Amino acid sequence: MGKEIAAGTELRGKTLGIAGLGRIGLEVARRARVFGMELVAHDPFVSIAVAKDIGIRCTSLDELYAAADYITLHVGLTPQTTGMINAAAIGKMKKGVRLVNCARGELVNEADLVEALKQRHVAAAALDVFNQSL
Repeated sequence: MGKEIAAGTELRGKTLGIAGLGRIGLEVARRARVFGMELVAHDPFVSIAVAKDIGIRCTSLDELYAAADYITLHVGLTPQTTGMINAAAIGKMKKGVRLVNCARGELVNEADLVEALKQRHVAAAALDVFNQSL
């Protein structure tokens, strides 16, 4: 058996895209800042001044997808957010993006995510919630 080497990625200098800047999204931003990450976020209900105080650049969702090396979801489930991570959204993301969903399973079209993982457009996904309608 060959010797396996675990390889990771450096967080410093990477861009974290945060969808949703509620209590949890803001706390994630504060912690990510410690790792030297650039922060971009999308939340139409949060004051830009609040975000700037923490060092977050507010963007559109499409700009967040294009800029982020890592994307973390912290939005509620609404008709606008249901299936927000789908083939079209993934196509706007950087190749090699890593996705974290700890919010609602229904935010992610799981079939589209699986395909993106197989094609290696998405390098990794961490999900602790799943779509209950499957």
